[in-house]
Amino acid sequence: MVQTSSDYQPVPKSKRFANYLIDILLYFVVMLVVGFVMGIFFAIIGNIGFIDTSGFELLANFLSFIVLFLYYFLFELFFQATPGKFITNTRVKARSGVELDAQRIALRSIIRLVPFEPFSFLFGEGWHDKWSKTVVVENAS
Repeated sequence: MVQTSSDYQPVPKSKRFANYLIDILLYFVVMLVVGFVMGIFFAIIGNIGFIDTSGFELLANFLSFIVLFLYYFLFELFFQATPGKFITNTRVKARSGVELDAQRIALRSIIRLVPFEPFSFLFGEGWHDKWSKTVVVENAS
């Protein structure tokens, strides 16, 4: 039996905020590790003189977007939940009741890169839910 959107009750904003705090903290930990590895790499290459490392800041900013996208995309693609959602016992679902596919999850993950997107929850539904037609619900296990 396919569930319809009326079967899904969105979790409260307090749980969504907890998800966000947990996930953003873990993202920063991942970025610290990635930054450390990249710093060592560029220090070695810069000292050898192979490349000019003056554009490192631009590369670091681009890399942070890629890591953020991959963090959300891979977790939601394989588990329909991020570590924050695992901890709060929630998961993401398509509003229509169809199985989440990679395209919808990619759209949801890309929308998270829109400036000020986290603040969209202050004024109603978050953009990454609204524009990708998804909802975060309690895990029914």
